[in-house]
Amino acid sequence: MESQIIIDFVAKYFYWAFLGWIFMTLIQRRHGSKGVKKRMAVLYQAILIFLIMVYATILKMNDLTDVYLIVAAIIAVLILFFGRKFILPYSTRCRVCGKRMSFERIFYYDDPLCSEHDEEEIEMNEEVKKKIKEIREEENNSDKE
Repeated sequence: MESQIIIDFVAKYFYWAFLGWIFMTLIQRRHGSKGVKKRMAVLYQAILIFLIMVYATILKMNDLTDVYLIVAAIIAVLILFFGRKFILPYSTRCRVCGKRMSFERIFYYDDPLCSEHDEEEIEMNEEVKKKIKEIREEENNSDKE
């Protein structure tokens, strides 16, 4: 048996990476319809991690060397390159103003817009402010009575 150091590492630790990616899809669900593309991208990434892990496990079971893992690495890079629009849809800067976005905006929201240019969020914030104002007015009216 020749060197299987990398195969052992991939077979052992990519499982935890896979679980982390699956857990991230669960975290992304709280953003609902604003992050469907990002949630699917994370799912595609998790599938890619899972396939590499399975391939490494098969190599380990057949006592093959780390050199065979290069095939999986090349295929993974090609998949990432040709599918980058779907697998890596992350933009770090706002499409309108070029301002650097927060971690939450980068990984959870599909539109590459900062909170200052996201029309839906602006409308929602205004509605919340109106509701708060209405509630305060009702409280003031009930206190006067």
